[in-house]
Amino acid sequence: MAGILDTINAILRRSGIDPNAGARPYTPPPEDFTGSQQQPPTSTTELGPGAAPQATVPPPEAPAEPAPAGPAYDPTLPYRADTKDDLERFENTRKQFENDLQELFRIRGEAGKARAAATTTSARQRATDEYDAADTAVRQMQAAISTQDTRIAAEKNRRRDEEKAEAAKDPKPKNGDERWVPIETKDAQGRTVRGVGQEIYTNGVWKYQPGSAKADTGFGSGPQGPGTPRSIITDGQGTYWTVDPQTGQSTAISGPKAAAKTIIDPDGNVYLQNPDGTPGKRLFDAAAKTVTDNGRIIGYDPAGGKVLFTLDTKTPEGRALADRLERATVENAERAADPKFANASAQYSQEAQRRQALARQELERLTKLQQEGQISPEQAEAQFDAWMKVNVEAPLAGYKRAAEEERRVQEQANLDRQTAERTRVENANRSRDELAYRAGEAGREEAITLGQATRAPEYIADLGGLANSLASGRTDFEFSPGSFDVANFRKAVPNVNELADAAVNRLLARVPRATENPNVSVPLTPPVGDNLRATMNSVRYSGPLSAAPQGEQPLQGMGAIDLKDQGRPGYARSVYSNDRYLDWAIPAAGAPTAAAAPTAAAAPTLPGQLPGETPEQRAARWAAIMGR
Repeated sequence: MAGILDTINAILRRSGIDPNAGARPYTPPPEDFTGSQQQPPTSTTELGPGAAPQATVPPPEAPAEPAPAGPAYDPTLPYRADTKDDLERFENTRKQFENDLQELFRIRGEAGKARAAATTTSARQRATDEYDAADTAVRQMQAAISTQDTRIAAEKNRRRDEEKAEAAKDPKPKNGDERWVPIETKDAQGRTVRGVGQEIYTNGVWKYQPGSAKADTGFGSGPQGPGTPRSIITDGQGTYWTVDPQTGQSTAISGPKAAAKTIIDPDGNVYLQNPDGTPGKRLFDAAAKTVTDNGRIIGYDPAGGKVLFTLDTKTPEGRALADRLERATVENAERAADPKFANASAQYSQEAQRRQALARQELERLTKLQQEGQISPEQAEAQFDAWMKVNVEAPLAGYKRAAEEERRVQEQANLDRQTAERTRVENANRSRDELAYRAGEAGREEAITLGQATRAPEYIADLGGLANSLASGRTDFEFSPGSFDVANFRKAVPNVNELADAAVNRLLARVPRATENPNVSVPLTPPVGDNLRATMNSVRYSGPLSAAPQGEQPLQGMGAIDLKDQGRPGYARSVYSNDRYLDWAIPAAGAPTAAAAPTAAAAPTLPGQLPGETPEQRAARWAAIMGR
C-alpha cells in the first residue's frame, strides 16, 4: 500500500499540491523518488509492552538511474520548463496535469478492483485506503487543472489587451517615409512667404529635401508683411490707405482724405460704397471662420465655403476612438433604417410576397408573348422555371432556412411546455394518490385501535354483574357463554375497511384530480411562401390568340372550323395545342393572300390551308364552301 500512496504523493508534490491538504488515511514519510526504482516505506517496531511505536531509520537512498526511453509514464520527472513564454509554459503544465490525472484515474480504478476482489479484512482495508487516497488526489488534481485554465485565460486576455493597445498607437516611421511640413521664407521685398517642403525619414531623423519647397495654396499663404498690395494702413484719423510695394506711393481708399465710404457685410468683407449706397469693389476678404466638428477645428472661406485648414485637437489614440464611435453611430443609424421584423417567419413572409409579385409580373409577360404567338407554352414554361430558380427560389433560400429553424425552435419549445405540463399533472395526481393512501392507512389504524378497546355487549353486562356480586359478598358469579363469543365481539368491532374507504373518499373529495392545461403551447406562425411553385400551373396559356404561333401547325387531323354556326359568318378557327385557337377572316375568292389573312402572312402556312395547297386554291376552296 505504501508504494501506491508514495506514487500518489510524488505526483501531487510535483504538481505543487500539498499531499496532506485533503483527508488521507495513510501518509508515508517523505522520500526521494528521483530514481526509477522506489524505496520501500519505513516500518515501525514495538519496543516493549505498552511502548509507543518508533520510526526506524530509513534505508540508504538508492542511486538515481536514467529514465527508460520511450513515452512510458514516470511521476518522478519534473514538468517541462524549457520555454520563456508564459502562455506556452502554462499550457505545457496543464498537459502534464492532464497526464497525471489520467494516471490517478488508473490508480483509483485498480484500487477499486482490488477492493472488490479482496478476501480478507486487511486486504480490503488496504485497498480502501488506496482508493480513498487516489480519489482525494483526483479531486485535488482537477482543482489544479481548473486553476491552470484560469491562468491560461488571464494570460490570453493580457496579450489581447496589449495587442489592442499596440494597434491604437501611431505607427513608428521607417526609413524612406515622406511628409510635407510648413516652411516660411522671405521674398526679395522682405515679405514673409509661407509654403510647404518635403522631409524624408532617414536613420531616426526627418531631413529636409533641398529644392522640394513649393507655394502653399491655403489660407494666409500669400506674401505677408508691409508693402503688400492687399495691405491696408490707416493714418489714425479715419482714413485708410493702400501702399504700392514698388514705388511706395500710397492711395487713400476710405475716410476724409479719400472722400470715399466703405461697407462691411455680415461676413466681414470690406467693399467700396457706390454713390447709390450699394457695395462696389471688394477691397479685401474677411478672415476665415472656424467651426468645431468631432474634435476638429475647421477653417473655411465664408464667401466660397472652401475649407482652408483643419486642426485635430485629439491625440492619435483619441482620434482612433472618435473615428470608431463615429462609424458605429453611422452603422447604428443604417440598421435603424432597416425594416423591423418580429421574427424570421415574418421576414420570410414579406420577402416571399414581394418575390411572388415579381413572379406574377413575369407570368403576365410570358402570357402576352404566348397570346401573340411569339413563344409556345413549352418555351414559356421553361423560361419561367429558369426565372423562378434565379429570382425567387435562390434569394429566398436563406430566409426559408431561418424561418424553418425558428419554427423548429418554436415547436420544440411547445413540446417542452407540454411535457412540463404533463409532468406537473402526473406529479400532482401522484401526490394526491399518496395522500389518499396515507389517509386510508390512518383511518385503518384508527379503526384497529378502536377495535382493540371494544368489548361485546354481553361481556360488558356480565362484567357489571360480577362487580355487583363482589359488592354483595358473593363469589360464585359466572360469566355467560355469550360474553366470550367471537361472533358477539365481531358485531361490536367497527369495520376497518369501511373506515379506511371513508377517509380516502373524504380526502379525494377535498383534493380534485389535476388535469392538463391545453393552452400552454404558443401558437405557431403558419408557413408562408411554400406555394411559390404553384404559379407554374398557370404558365401554359390556353385561349384565343392574337396571331398565328411562329413555327407551329394546327393540331393534326383537325381542320379549320367554320364559325358560321356560332354567329360569326366569314370567320374560321384554327386550333393549336394546349386549347389555343386563332379566329381569322375567310378570304374571298381571288382576294390577295395578304389581305385575306394579314396576321398570318409571315407563317409558313395560312390558317385552313391544306398541305400542298396554294393560297389561290385555298381561297377558291373556301369561297365554294361559303357559297353552299
